[in-house]
Amino acid sequence: MAVGAVRADLGGVTNAGLVRLYGRNGTDWNMFQQMNGTGFFGYTLDLSHNSSTLVIASFNDVYIYHYNNATSVYDSFYNITNVNAAEVCVSGDGSTFGITTNNYDGGRIFV
Repeated sequence: MAVGAVRADLGGVTNAGLVRLYGRNGTDWNMFQQMNGTGFFGYTLDLSHNSSTLVIASFNDVYIYHYNNATSVYDSFYNITNVNAAEVCVSGDGSTFGITTNNYDGGRIFV
């Protein structure tokens, strides 16, 4: 499970934002990774159904992460800058994601 705290203050940065990732162990949910941003990070996010791909947006940038089975954490895969993201979504298998934008350009789909 991925949870965003878009207005979290970190290291003296107001509204830096963060995303925390939780895994289930029996009946318990345990945090296994935290990703820190630099400005409204976690504004919108989506995790693929198979948990292979995580897409996170701040107000201006979109970050794509892939799960690394060897290290059991999400590694940075790709960044898209200056997109003014309103919402992100990722397909169930993590192979395709979309971005809707606030500048009314019709959105974008990436494969």
